[in-house]
Amino acid sequence: MKRYFYALLFLFMFLASPKAGFIDAEAYAAIGSSESYFKIAVVRNASKIDVSNVDYNASKEYCRLFERNKIAKNFTVSVSCSGGSLAVNGKKVGAASVLIYPKKNSYLKINSKPYRGKFLIKVDSGSVTAINHVALEDYLKAVVPSEMEQNADIEALKAQAVVARTYALATRGKHKAAGFDLCNTTCCQVYKGVSEENPRTSKAVDGTRAQVIYHSGKLINAYYSASCGGYTESVEEAWPGALAVRYARVIECPHCKKDAKMSWTYKISQEEFVRKMRKAGFAINGVDSARLYDKTRSGRFNTVEMKGSFGTLYYSAEIFRKVFGNNNIKSSFFNIVIDRPKSVTKNFKFNEIDDIIKARNDYNNDLLNGHITFKGSGYGHGVGMCQHGAKKIAASGGNFRQIINYYFTKEVNIKKIY
Repeated sequence: MKRYFYALLFLFMFLASPKAGFIDAEAYAAIGSSESYFKIAVVRNASKIDVSNVDYNASKEYCRLFERNKIAKNFTVSVSCSGGSLAVNGKKVGAASVLIYPKKNSYLKINSKPYRGKFLIKVDSGSVTAINHVALEDYLKAVVPSEMEQNADIEALKAQAVVARTYALATRGKHKAAGFDLCNTTCCQVYKGVSEENPRTSKAVDGTRAQVIYHSGKLINAYYSASCGGYTESVEEAWPGALAVRYARVIECPHCKKDAKMSWTYKISQEEFVRKMRKAGFAINGVDSARLYDKTRSGRFNTVEMKGSFGTLYYSAEIFRKVFGNNNIKSSFFNIVIDRPKSVTKNFKFNEIDDIIKARNDYNNDLLNGHITFKGSGYGHGVGMCQHGAKKIAASGGNFRQIINYYFTKEVNIKKIY
């Protein structure tokens, strides 16, 4: 019963996330004989955005706003929202959005960070949002170094470039309802602009230009994570309710399995654990015991059972990553140890009801002085390409095609689409 409940829960969550499987018709139609341009939100729902290095001649609509409202065309201006309209340096200009272009052979700066391409600045529910219109290959030159260390072997960086390019095309339009294709966080892919670019990662992007991954003639949804912990996870078990795909299955990864550095421990006091869980909306007190259920083929668990004075509660393993942070609980590939003070196990003698109440209170207080320890392996959801494993394969002489075929199986092939 628990399994079916969490399957329904994760199905709902999955529908709000990038779809597993193949690219949808709209995104597939965007792939043609020329390079695609993407709309990437780099600042969302901000009270103001500082804009610099604008070419006023090229940005004609933007320029007219300054002239019509008698605003000085400074190198840097502050754009905010005022009564449903954009405001420049605090002055309402009567426009809900504006397109701006960079100076020739230069970059627009948004909050002092340089970006390739042009920008749409728009009013967004009483705030302002900046959307970067950027060519796919230029976008990748900032994504690859944000997602993988630049000192990795060049073949690992090439694999990352191909996977990131494929993933971007497969998930394009994820934020269509908000007016852009992708965001700049781990929700999509990390994108920080020109300041993140470096020669080695740009070489990897250029060296694999236009190359993407296909399975059965269709573009795949190329997931990846920092470390699989020894086994990659299948799509349908990472996100119950998702459709199984042949290219994203459980694969043994000896590079993570044999590397002790991929193991992690997160120890937290019961008191702090309870405080954070309550803050997240869960009614819980000190935990007596914890067990894990719904083991997947990779060895991960989908469900955690916790018992205490509150009764018995069940949580999805991913809940703990959301509550305590992905940098603390790095994956759902974990076990839980409850460390209880010895005083909890003492025998009580009850003479009156007050003794029972006192004993119960003492018991709960003693529990809160204990600790809960998460011991796990890997970093991330574990689906698709393991970045740690990719770097190890490349360091051993493997090329980017071998890396991709290892993690996405030999059933996939790489094609150049423009």
